[in-house]
Amino acid sequence: MQKLKKKYGSWALVVGSAEGLGEAYSTELAKRNMNLLMVDNQQEKMKALGNKLEKQFSIQTMRLTIDLSENDAVEKIMNLVEKVDCRLLLFVAAYSKVKPFFSNTKEELEKYANINCL
Repeated sequence: MQKLKKKYGSWALVVGSAEGLGEAYSTELAKRNMNLLMVDNQQEKMKALGNKLEKQFSIQTMRLTIDLSENDAVEKIMNLVEKVDCRLLLFVAAYSKVKPFFSNTKEELEKYANINCL
């Protein structure tokens, strides 16, 4: 546990933290006494998970509700990161709609690329 904090600081940034892999990583990091910078577009799920992890593992969380396809998303995330000693990023956010590929609009394809690639 101390090796983790020594190498990465006492905070970890988990982008896509509210459910799925992001929830699992957030929980495992909290078990290792890492504080969490939680970023997701699902405010209520992220809030519930953050509150649970704070109580269960006596850690701190900071949360940012954001749509990662916004032009200033990276700037907003970096404003959060600069407040703490954080050198560990887990980017597990994903955007996908299950439907035939050619039925996607140009805007939807751009959103896929912005969130999943950029």
